[in-house]
Amino acid sequence: MGRRLWMALAVIGAFMALGIAVAAGSTRSWSGSFTGGSPLTFKIHVGRNSGPRPVVRHFSFTSFPLSCDRGANTITSTLPDRFVNRHHEFHAHLRSTASGTNSRLDLFARIHHRHRVTGNMRIFGSAVPVDHGSPDHCDSGIVRFRARRT
Repeated sequence: MGRRLWMALAVIGAFMALGIAVAAGSTRSWSGSFTGGSPLTFKIHVGRNSGPRPVVRHFSFTSFPLSCDRGANTITSTLPDRFVNRHHEFHAHLRSTASGTNSRLDLFARIHHRHRVTGNMRIFGSAVPVDHGSPDHCDSGIVRFRARRT
């Protein structure tokens, strides 16, 4: 009888450990850079709170290069969460909401095997909120990026 009790306790313990792991979810950090060297970071979370679909969180970039009417400039930002689709891709097509700005951000990325992500991003508009100075007419063109799991 003692052996069966220990076996039952082991099975219950394994199920409890599995339940805790599923409830907590799994988050992996990624980092990389755009062509030209400006860095980017993000996290991909798979867990109970986001459902079965992975979510890209905290996609942020610094010193993203822009070609503006008043000369070269940069932009730094963090994007809202994006779901990963069944083709292992995530997209963002965003418009600025701040007053005095008129800009768009287009992002496309694909998650590949072997822990890498590739994609491209473009920021453009008649009043892009830049890092240095007031909003300006800018266009980055399509800028490619690569990231790896850290």
